[in-house]
Amino acid sequence: GYIAGFLVAAAFMGFMADRGVTKSWIGMIATLLVGEVIIFTLGVAVLGYLIGYEASLAAGVYPFLLGDALKLLLAALIAKGVLKGAAQFAQL
Repeated sequence: GYIAGFLVAAAFMGFMADRGVTKSWIGMIATLLVGEVIIFTLGVAVLGYLIGYEASLAAGVYPFLLGDALKLLLAALIAKGVLKGAAQFAQL
């Protein structure tokens, strides 16, 4: 489920980036956040089927929320820097 979630989330985030949604900070954070929700939703759906939904949340979501939130912010900072650098490089 989580692997399928990564694939769907990557497609969604690429779609949003192609449309320019990620040019703003709000758009970048929102896109990354929705990507995380997609990953967790598909992962919990499959894991919940196998071990129960309460257990899947306890094992597959709750332990990762804080770390994923920090990584989301770090990814947004890095992506914004890369996009800014790419725009400057394109002007050369």
